[in-house]
Amino acid sequence: MNYDDRQKPEPPRIMVVDDVPANLKLLTEIVAGYGYRVRPASSGQLALRSVAAEAPDLILLDVRMPEMDGYEVCRRLKSDEKHRSIPVIFISALDETADKVKGFEAGGVDYITKPFQPLEVMKRIETHLTLRHLQQRLEIQNICLQQEIAERKRAEEVLRMHEARLEELIVERTADLQLEIRERRKAELTVREANERFRTILRAATGYSIIGTDTDGIIKVFNEGAELMLGYRAEEVIDKATPEMIHDPVEVAARAAEMRINPGFEVFVSAARQGETETREWTYIRKDGSRLTVSLTVTAMRSEMGMLTGFIGIARDITVEKKLEQQLIQSQKMESVGLLAGGVAHDFNNLLTPIFGYTELLMAGFSEEDPRHKRLQQVKQAAERAKDLTRRLLAFSRKQIIELKTVDLGDIIRQFENMLSRTLRENIRIDVAISPSLSKVRADVGQIELVLLNLSINAQDAMPEGGGLKIEIMDMDLDESYTAIHPEIVPGPYVMLAVSDTGTGMDEKTMEQIFDPFFTTKELGKGTGLGLSTAYGIVRQHGGSICVYSEKNRGSVFKVFLPRVIEDTTSSTPPPSLQDVVAHGIETVLVTEDNEMVRELACEMLETLGYQVLVAENPDRCVDLVRAYQGRIDLLLTDVVMPGMNGRELYELLSRIRPDLKVLFMSGYTSNVIGHHGVLDEGVAFIQKPFTMYLLSEKMRQVLDTL
Repeated sequence: MNYDDRQKPEPPRIMVVDDVPANLKLLTEIVAGYGYRVRPASSGQLALRSVAAEAPDLILLDVRMPEMDGYEVCRRLKSDEKHRSIPVIFISALDETADKVKGFEAGGVDYITKPFQPLEVMKRIETHLTLRHLQQRLEIQNICLQQEIAERKRAEEVLRMHEARLEELIVERTADLQLEIRERRKAELTVREANERFRTILRAATGYSIIGTDTDGIIKVFNEGAELMLGYRAEEVIDKATPEMIHDPVEVAARAAEMRINPGFEVFVSAARQGETETREWTYIRKDGSRLTVSLTVTAMRSEMGMLTGFIGIARDITVEKKLEQQLIQSQKMESVGLLAGGVAHDFNNLLTPIFGYTELLMAGFSEEDPRHKRLQQVKQAAERAKDLTRRLLAFSRKQIIELKTVDLGDIIRQFENMLSRTLRENIRIDVAISPSLSKVRADVGQIELVLLNLSINAQDAMPEGGGLKIEIMDMDLDESYTAIHPEIVPGPYVMLAVSDTGTGMDEKTMEQIFDPFFTTKELGKGTGLGLSTAYGIVRQHGGSICVYSEKNRGSVFKVFLPRVIEDTTSSTPPPSLQDVVAHGIETVLVTEDNEMVRELACEMLETLGYQVLVAENPDRCVDLVRAYQGRIDLLLTDVVMPGMNGRELYELLSRIRPDLKVLFMSGYTSNVIGHHGVLDEGVAFIQKPFTMYLLSEKMRQVLDTL
């Protein structure tokens, strides 16, 4: 071991006190993970005995503990002169102001509420260890200065005692004076070096804004971190301003009203003036007028005699953290609503299936001129509108079945442009810009057209007097700077589809809700509020991202990012559609469906089409029937989501009994049984509820006629 290794300081010692083993283990692992030496204690008594044996550099202390709570532990520590300087940070689920005040009254330097962010805990530990280190160094310097003062007093006493012999000893005393001058200069140099070290610390802490004031609030310290964060130079504010200039006056007034004091400097330092260290979130206003959110800790500065000399505020920029937190809350909200919407759509599709089917069967019995045929047509049209509503709900909840193919978005836009021109009002000017070197994506063409249509109609509604609609497509590489504020998407190559308008624009509050289902700014009855939420669900189901930027009266732009296809793959050609021609058959079909109405309708449709039908109301009955039936079974028509066993599991079981058995799945949504995140697995035959007899006949022949 060399000399430098011997001189390397050991990491600070942190004591973690918590009576809950899981909490104690978690905090111990977090703190140890940052390189600190950790000493756990499961009770207040154990903590006190451990401190008496070897004092730690800082204590993380739970509040609620049996026998002795955290407040009492802290009071006992602070009553001991040897341990009074150990910083104590309370960590508790108690978040009332009274609980925090009680903690600070007991002698704590900080109070963190559970649940907490590990990074926040570690930054607070780092801050208080740094402050304690600075305090210890200042105390050492104070001791040195006191010794110097004592030496000077003794020298003065010697001078007084030898005043009578001054002339005789002038040569000797001149030498003594010269020595004293040298020592004084040395002491002054020591003070200057200490001040320079303090300034170096301020300069090094560029990630924090550190602002020091006198007792009246006049700024005396303004570090480089504050300059970078706020845009002011130190000479612009030192001895000229107070911290009020960088705070939101509305926020300050609201806090003052809570404290029942007048707005002003006291809002920030009232707790510190009482000996407490307070940490709160505030809005800072930069020199250029822009805003940021900070976590500000304010503490008092006192002389060695305990006299208040000023205050120091240490602020950390948490703007990005707050935005990520809001995005996480929004994502969780959308996921919860999506689950609800998907469940409602599934049940609604089961109800619509017999409405569609029996209406179609009844219509087949009347001529088109028959009034009953026309009435049934109205029922069918109403069911179509309900079907469209459930399709939108499934799209939003990302449970709509989609078939991905390698496509060129530019071709889709070119083919869709004419239809869009006919759909939008004549006073809407459409401008399309497609990059000549555009990559391909994996997408469902119909769903992407629906996204474009919804975004375009939304843009039209924002331009009641007419205006410009621009559609742009280009390749774009997203890096970490974008994905840091859009955590739902990963960095990489994408194709961007942008739809912008020159309309009325939106404020920030509207943008926060724009993708929420059933949210609309239109008058009652003039919109479902599902257009943009449908677009959101489709884009997310494609593995992409959608975002909006808008300014009031300046227009809006929606940007859709879809992953680029690096290597083109050839899609299989779909079987030709029978285009509403009813295709009959004579094969034997086994129907398995737990919904009675859907089951009876499917059997009636198949019998009408000429098929031999076997029926089972659940998977267990289906398996028994297959084992007992001696004849040939050509196809299994099964629901996907059933109690006990899903459709895929049922088919896999039956195919071992009858290897030649084919399958056609049907469902309101699949719950990832025959697809992943709503993307249909390759080679899987599927029919979406509700379905018509024409569509059923077409799907049946496609499956049965496939080798």
